[in-house]
Amino acid sequence: SVHKAENPALAASNAQAISIGGGNTFQLLNSLYENKLVDVIRKEQRIEQYHEIPGTPPVLALREGSILKVEGDKAMLIGKFNARLFVPGKETEEFPTGHNFSFLL
Repeated sequence: SVHKAENPALAASNAQAISIGGGNTFQLLNSLYENKLVDVIRKEQRIEQYHEIPGTPPVLALREGSILKVEGDKAMLIGKFNARLFVPGKETEEFPTGHNFSFLL
């Protein structure tokens, strides 16, 4: 857990994965800045490094205010903002709200 690490930036840099839950976004962002983690976790380089591992699946990056609504075999982007899709070996693409991401299921 980064918030318990002696050096949060180093812990985040060495992490195999980073998961950020919901909650108080103001406090979360404030903590990220205080611990100098914003630059460490927001760079696309982390996803590119992940995709260097053979067989890794695509990564769909959702912005705050958007969700991926999955019902049965359908996955639709709902909300105010576009999503970014990272696929190994391809350029990153932006997709609008309402896009069908069922192919990721």
